[in-house]
Amino acid sequence: MKQVDIDPKSIDLEEAYCMCSHKIEYTPPEGEGKPLACKTDEFPLVIDFDDFKKIEPPAGFEITEPKRGITIRITTFAGYSIGAKHYYCDLRFDGPLLRDKKDGFVWSFGKPRGVDVDVGSIFGFHNVELYRRLTEKDLADKNIDWDFYEVGYMTHRWNNVKNAIACAKKVIKLRFKNYGKIEVDNRA
Repeated sequence: MKQVDIDPKSIDLEEAYCMCSHKIEYTPPEGEGKPLACKTDEFPLVIDFDDFKKIEPPAGFEITEPKRGITIRITTFAGYSIGAKHYYCDLRFDGPLLRDKKDGFVWSFGKPRGVDVDVGSIFGFHNVELYRRLTEKDLADKNIDWDFYEVGYMTHRWNNVKNAIACAKKVIKLRFKNYGKIEVDNRA
């Protein structure tokens, strides 16, 4: 059965926010612990990269300006997993980092020693999973187990790469400002 794609023109700012699952990722320097990932809902509706310059750092710290740009990453298990025929889409970008002026240590996750500030939400390296709403046509596809789903439920499964990228670009235009360039990393 042919799956129906989402029309990127139908996505408004509220829907763009609903389509995003925000995660903060931190990979410590080699030998200094395990990588961490944390889901956060404390994320602004619109993310303006110019606002990062306006953040007032706590005493003894400075804010590093992040690299500008957003990468749309497409992945799949098709060809690797039996029956897999869908794609995944996420947005990756850097937020600012908090650098200790004394020892130069960079905080991108958690709470620096002696500072009453959580470095979560906009700080660090971000991976925003992109979701879409299920349609009646999706649920009619008997090749996929949608038994516990209803029309309108969110899924991170995309039917094709072209539509996932088009929707990702629309979400970026609605939710991000002054972000620099968009790159596509298609691993499908």
